[in-house]
Amino acid sequence: MLFFIVLLAFAALASAQRVLFEGSGYRATVYYGVNDGDVCGTDNGGPFPNRWAVTSGINDGYPFCTSKIQAQAKTLTQYNTNRIVAMNANMMQNDREYWCGKEVQIFKDGKQIILDEGPFILMDGCAACMTASIIDVSAKAFTQMSGGKCGDNPEGFTVKVIDNDLSATLGDDARGPAKGASVYNPSGDAAAPAPAPAAAEQPSTVSSLAANPPATPAAQATGALAAEQPPIDTPPVAVKPAAAPAVTPALAAAPAAQQAEPPVADTCTYGKWRCDGLRLQICNRATAGFAWETIATCAAECSFTVSGSAVCQ
Repeated sequence: MLFFIVLLAFAALASAQRVLFEGSGYRATVYYGVNDGDVCGTDNGGPFPNRWAVTSGINDGYPFCTSKIQAQAKTLTQYNTNRIVAMNANMMQNDREYWCGKEVQIFKDGKQIILDEGPFILMDGCAACMTASIIDVSAKAFTQMSGGKCGDNPEGFTVKVIDNDLSATLGDDARGPAKGASVYNPSGDAAAPAPAPAAAEQPSTVSSLAANPPATPAAQATGALAAEQPPIDTPPVAVKPAAAPAVTPALAAAPAAQQAEPPVADTCTYGKWRCDGLRLQICNRATAGFAWETIATCAAECSFTVSGSAVCQ
């Protein structure tokens, strides 16, 4: 009987540590920062304006994995942690329940990156991560991964997603164990090279999918997949893998009647999104000021829903 109990204990431990995803050669980008001492601000030798994550509105964004019930939805500020990370937006859209809340482990040269706040947790989607091996993190995590400063985008990381639901550690309801036995195939992650850093000592920023709703000023762009407004109490429309185009998968799917044109985006304002024809772009830092950076080239449509989510398919 004791032997049987021990076997069950080991089986439970093995299940909890099952690796759902593993990829190597990852590059880190930064998209938010809460209570981190503004480590990437100019006062601390960083490349961004002081309080950039606050004044840009990024910290007020709702992570893709926040509660689908509007009254329970939380912004990055309300989660009050720098442990949240963002990965491939298409992967997250395809199976929200499978990936949301899972533990993420990051390694460099075989040594695990440990944040003093606790383990990293997958809670957001990243558009740039769809076509390159990128993980989007907080300024605090980014600085630690960069060797103590907010400089060039650090590279050479191994990223693992573990079958360990940490939702409850953020005050959210646990989503239960990952269903099924399938493991996400990362072969498409590096289909295109990662965009180079904007300039020396300037990390790429705001890679997480952030679409400005038509009525929202550009300065309010966020790092969340669902953009400015909190989720509503209806399940999101999932993009099924079989329906996604082979080269450029859909970021979001919505009925045509719910789609709206993005705001006029001739002026490049940091963190702002737009569609330039079929090119989904974000205004990012460049060597001289700001410039539009193409995140994805859509196969047939680039638009925004009335809630501000990008549609690229």
